[in-house]
Amino acid sequence: MRKEPLTPVRAEELALLRRTLLLARESPQVTRITGEAWSGKTHLMRRLSQSARQEGWTVAFGSVPRPGPARPFEVLVDALDEHLGHAGASLTAALGTAHTRCLAAYFPSLATAPGAPPAAPAPPDAYGAVRALRALIEILAGDGGLLLALDDVHRASPETLDFLTHLVHHPPRAPVLTVFAHRTGATARHLSAVSHDSSRVRHIALAPLADDRARTLLPAGLDPVTEAQALRDGAGVPGLLRALAHDPATGPRAVPELSLGVPPLLQHGPVELHSLSSLGWRTACAAAVVGSPFTPGQVAATAPLPEEEVRRGLDELHAEGLVAPDGSALRFRFTRPVLRALLYHASGAGWRGAARHRAVLALRSDRSPAARFALAAHLEDTDPLSAADVRELNLAAREGLFRQPARSVRALRRVTAYPQAPLESHLLLQKALVVAGEPEEALRGYAGLWPRVHVLWAPDGRHDALLWQVRALRLLGRGARAGALLDSAGSGSGSGSGSGPAAGSGAARAQGGELLGERAALALEAGLRNDPETGPATGPATGGSGWDCALEAARGALREAGPPQDPGHAHALARLAAVQAAAGDLPGAARSARGAALLLDSLDDDGCAPVLEALRWLGSAESALGDPAALRHAERGVRLALHHGQAFLLGQLATGLARARLAAGDRAGAAAAAALAAEAARRGGAPVPAREPEAAAEPGMAGIRQRVSGYQLADQVEGRLSELSRRELEIADLVADGNTNQGIAAHLDISVKTVETYMSRIFKKLGVNSRSQVARTIGRNDGH
Repeated sequence: MRKEPLTPVRAEELALLRRTLLLARESPQVTRITGEAWSGKTHLMRRLSQSARQEGWTVAFGSVPRPGPARPFEVLVDALDEHLGHAGASLTAALGTAHTRCLAAYFPSLATAPGAPPAAPAPPDAYGAVRALRALIEILAGDGGLLLALDDVHRASPETLDFLTHLVHHPPRAPVLTVFAHRTGATARHLSAVSHDSSRVRHIALAPLADDRARTLLPAGLDPVTEAQALRDGAGVPGLLRALAHDPATGPRAVPELSLGVPPLLQHGPVELHSLSSLGWRTACAAAVVGSPFTPGQVAATAPLPEEEVRRGLDELHAEGLVAPDGSALRFRFTRPVLRALLYHASGAGWRGAARHRAVLALRSDRSPAARFALAAHLEDTDPLSAADVRELNLAAREGLFRQPARSVRALRRVTAYPQAPLESHLLLQKALVVAGEPEEALRGYAGLWPRVHVLWAPDGRHDALLWQVRALRLLGRGARAGALLDSAGSGSGSGSGSGPAAGSGAARAQGGELLGERAALALEAGLRNDPETGPATGPATGGSGWDCALEAARGALREAGPPQDPGHAHALARLAAVQAAAGDLPGAARSARGAALLLDSLDDDGCAPVLEALRWLGSAESALGDPAALRHAERGVRLALHHGQAFLLGQLATGLARARLAAGDRAGAAAAAALAAEAARRGGAPVPAREPEAAAEPGMAGIRQRVSGYQLADQVEGRLSELSRRELEIADLVADGNTNQGIAAHLDISVKTVETYMSRIFKKLGVNSRSQVARTIGRNDGH
């Protein structure tokens, strides 16, 4: 059962309106409500009207039903005409002949009332009508009061705006509350005189809901990934959130998947889409079929309509706040991707099928990047495909790999269904599957393709295929297998000269650097999970042990990562910072983290997409350093993983966010992020990250266990901590506080040698080899 749809999340605004209603008993009040489409303006006014009726007020509620040429005072006629019809001769007598004649030109009830004077001759006196309306609402208010509620005033006629302005400057001599609502946007500027000329106008702006309030509009029982996606797409708009409550999506999708191609089918019942004119409706549906962004010419070809008519339709949609220019007057976009999805499915299925065919023809003739992406999205569901179409799908899949990986998977499935599909396309499909969160399927695909890869394909291609197999295994928690694969391929052998993947061309050197980076990442995964079986890094290629191997690999990856302006450099630097922090080199970690943060912060969202894991490593390093920037980078990482549909990283990034929020004291936010991480991991088949365990009853364990968080598996942490004696727990806690062995000895009045013996036992029982790892294991980051 759906929760109460709106009132709780707009309770403060409703309370403010009710207080204003009380004030209107003493002096007339004017209130303006603004917000985007479906933000709750009409619902608030209706709830206020219910309260006013219960308290004995006369309520006049009117709206402008649809765009188009507005009749003078149309919204006021809608609000007041029924009251005039019931009032009888007493009202016309009180109003007077002159005012009655003036208003009879606009109000049917006055024009047809028995004994009413003839209407004023055309053209009527608009200013006289404004003064007559003011007199009318004073009469209707009487002693009980009048609530005049006017909705959709952004569509209202100039005469209505003149009346509202007059009412502000010449308040009625009666208890009257005038509330008018309109959408925000460029076409609402003509209301500025009404809204800002007087302090008597109270303004209630309905901003998008914060996530905690938006969440109450979604059905109970949604899994955390689906909920996070709905919150993202709903953008805090109540009507859109209620539509998304019926989203049947089963996995993370990128935002462009709502904007292009065939979008998911959403229930549009809670969102009113039929208030447009016939031209506006047809234009909107054609634009939704093309995809967002679109040009007027593409829409005209799809509708089909003359382009001049389409531009008039776009003017209407712009006035309604449904579309906006996309960088220039030559291209437009829907203001919300969800709106495009709703409009797409609101059109008739038969018309939509023919319109899609026309849209594909129009997009073929436009070679702009935006048109190519839109065309490729349509080709996913188009039969038959020409050779040129297959090439277009393959190119779009490669370009969109990190920005909409699920769409790349669908496109590449079409491409690889053709017998003549090249090996490159098959391998690109496996890579897209990893990014989209299907690593198991990708590994099966790689296994079938590997003999062909090893024998037929160029070294650069083999390195890329190896890299993404290792990455899939790592993210599935199979570090031992990933390390063995790297060892068998000879990865990590050197960093700039000699044989192996790091030698040769610049591309090969860069790919060799990425394989070295995977060696370091494997060590980090093992260290963050406290897994003694797989790490920290070891291997024949680096010739060291423990974190020395990981540091050497991370530094080698940085050397081969290219110039600082290359996003891969930021990725390698962030990874090095995480390894340095894990190895206890906090000064080095701080330097590397500062450099990585500068580079990553300079990248826009699309530029960050190919190196999104860098935000994970940067957040890990900043958390170990106690840097509050960890929270900002963790939040950006989760937001971008959801935005781009990179399901393979969502769990790890959400785990980092949980850790950062816990460090910031936000326990509820940390729990929500941990739940998101667990669900993302479950979907992808990865190890489920830890949630903070409940504090144990024993006083010696409670303080430590309350701090356990981050990447550690809860059962592993609980098991290892339970192996420590009370004295060992006490010493571990002092280590986490930054005490030296000498300081611990002095504090506990024991010898330094005894402390060293205890430390050896603690290292062995916890499966760690540094003081910083002790601190991390019990949930602290300030050990030395």
